[in-house]
Amino acid sequence: MAVIAIKEEASPELEKVATRLHWVSLGELSRTLELLHQEGVTRAVMAGQVKHNKIFSSIRPDWKLAKLLFSLPLKNTDSLIGAVARVLESEGVQLVDSTSFLKPLIPCSGRAHAPRAR
Repeated sequence: MAVIAIKEEASPELEKVATRLHWVSLGELSRTLELLHQEGVTRAVMAGQVKHNKIFSSIRPDWKLAKLLFSLPLKNTDSLIGAVARVLESEGVQLVDSTSFLKPLIPCSGRAHAPRAR
């Protein structure tokens, strides 16, 4: 498993647990795609959070991300994440829902059982 971590956001603790770790700056979409191809990634999970104000104010986007940002009808986090997901898919990388790894920890739906009266 390979990890691509955002320098400005991810914890340095990742270096202790990830065997194949690549650091990229926020805004380096082209480099991220290169790394995904280099690692042979076909399925990926986005984990963690990038603060909204950093996404639209303090990044230095590469040409691929700049083009993507200009194409967004709405300049918000959801539209950007959706656009990045579409770019990944067009590059052969399927995004997997991060909650799929939490399913064993999430209670099943159904009626709650009331405690028995004694």
